[in-house]
Amino acid sequence: MVKKGYTPEQIINKLREAEILLSQGLSVAEASRKIGIVEQTYYRWRKEYGGMRVEQAKRLPCVIIWINLLLTLKSPICAGPLQSMQKFRYILDSRGGDNRESF
Repeated sequence: MVKKGYTPEQIINKLREAEILLSQGLSVAEASRKIGIVEQTYYRWRKEYGGMRVEQAKRLPCVIIWINLLLTLKSPICAGPLQSMQKFRYILDSRGGDNRESF
């Protein structure tokens, strides 16, 4: 099967379509099939992008770059928030680095 690459905006739109289909009484498997993805992908996307708006998804790569920069510098100004950012970085790395944790 050919792997399709979806942008975060496309993923959020597909999740919205799935939610509409689910509210009409379809099962998750049926709704996923109608929007052209498998059920596992639906659950993964919902975990990563659920509740996000398109504007937030567009801003997310900048946030990840900024966090990585602050962690690299280890600035004393961000000594407190540094631990929570390291946890966020660990989540990104454990998912393959490019996947995003929703805020």
